[in-house]
Amino acid sequence: MRLAKGSQISLNYTAMRCKRAIHLCAPSSPSGGHRQPQLYARNSFKYPPLNRQMEKLAFTIRLLGVLGCLAGTLPAVAQNQKASAPSGAPTPPDKAMLVELSKLNENHKLLASLAGNWSFVGKHTFPGPAKKTVEFNGNVVKKELWGGRYLETETTGIPRKMLWSEGPVTYVDRTIEGYDNVKKKFVTTSYNNELDTGFITTEGTYDSATKTFTYDGATTSHIHYDVPVGTTIKLHDIVRIIDNNHYVFERHETVDGREIILTELTYTRTTK
Repeated sequence: MRLAKGSQISLNYTAMRCKRAIHLCAPSSPSGGHRQPQLYARNSFKYPPLNRQMEKLAFTIRLLGVLGCLAGTLPAVAQNQKASAPSGAPTPPDKAMLVELSKLNENHKLLASLAGNWSFVGKHTFPGPAKKTVEFNGNVVKKELWGGRYLETETTGIPRKMLWSEGPVTYVDRTIEGYDNVKKKFVTTSYNNELDTGFITTEGTYDSATKTFTYDGATTSHIHYDVPVGTTIKLHDIVRIIDNNHYVFERHETVDGREIILTELTYTRTTK
C-alpha cells in the first residue's frame, strides 16, 4: 500500500521516537549508573546481568514506550489518508428541482376531476363452479384536500352485522389518493370498518389513451373467511373512466396466482 507523503513523514517520525524510547529505557549498568543510549543489533542484543524481575520491568517499560509512540502517530496517519481520500458525501439536490417536485401537475388535476358525490352498485364474485355472487350498493363522497394535493374518498354502504358488532353497522371505507411526483406513480391508501384493522396500499399508472388507471399492491392484513390469517394477498385494481359522470372499478384478489374474489363496482355521479 502506497502512503501519502504526509503519512510517510509521520511514520518516519514515529520510528525515530520509538528508537529513542528504547535507548532511554535501557537498563542500568552494574556499577549503578545509566549507560549511554546506544543501538543494538537485533540478533546480538543482550540484557545486562539483572535479576528476572528487573528484566521484566525493563521490557515492560520499553514496550509501553513503543506503544505510546504508535498511539500518538497512527491517528495522524489515518487523518492524512482520510484527507487524501475522495469525498463520498451525496450531492445535495438542486433547489429548483425540489420546487418543481412540490408543485401540483396534470396528474393531480386528473384525480381532482373525480371530486363530487357518487352512487354505486356492485358485486363480489367468488371462484368455484357455483360462481357465487353477493350484490350491494352505496354512496361515495370525494373531496379535494389542500387545493387538490390529495383526493379523499369516503364510501358508505348498507348497514349489516359485522364480526365485531352486536347488531347492524353502516359500512364505511376511506381512501386517500394522490400522485407521487418522486415515484411518478398514483398511490392509494384505504381502510374500513368491516373486517380489517390494517391498511391497504396500492401504486399505479394512468393510460390516457384508454382512460384507465391500473394499480397493484399486496397485503397480509386483509381478512377473508377462507384464507389463513397473515396470507399475502395480491391486489390488481382497474379503474376505467367512461365519461365525466361514470366510471367502473375492478379488483382482482389472488393468492399464489389463484383468484379468490373479484369485486366490480359501477359509479354514477349524482352531484358535483
